[in-house]
Amino acid sequence: MPRPTYPPVVRVLVGRAGDAVTAAGRGDRGEFLLAAARLAALDPDQVGAVLGAVTRSMLEELHPDGLSGADARAVMAQCIADAAAWFPDVDVNALLLVLSGALGVFPSDEEPVPVTRLGVAQHAPLLVAHLLTATDQAFETVLHGALKQIAEAQTAEHP
Repeated sequence: MPRPTYPPVVRVLVGRAGDAVTAAGRGDRGEFLLAAARLAALDPDQVGAVLGAVTRSMLEELHPDGLSGADARAVMAQCIADAAAWFPDVDVNALLLVLSGALGVFPSDEEPVPVTRLGVAQHAPLLVAHLLTATDQAFETVLHGALKQIAEAQTAEHP
């Protein structure tokens, strides 16, 4: 199957997200911090949409009957435990924001978001790397599926 061709902005996002997820999966703190900083320099809405779709896809696979509160707590706890040895800066609030955003639950406009762009760019790849291990999938496969879903949704909204 041929690889999809993406516009330049998407290719950059895919490359930077892939670098951050790969570094998180290996537990390589130095590479992870560099990759996350590069990812944070991109449009946060685009980064959130793509990594959110990737996360949601894997959560749906792992929890086909729906994600309960206990399931969400278990996912977060295991992700924190997996990362704590090499990334002690894991922020529960950032991880919760990333997880809830992937599920379509966002803070209201009146609520201050206590997480920076860098915090999101660090914690989204952490969560994705954790879920990749749990689903035993390759990032590229899940990513391309998520990008296809985003494109289809955009086409349906703006035919």
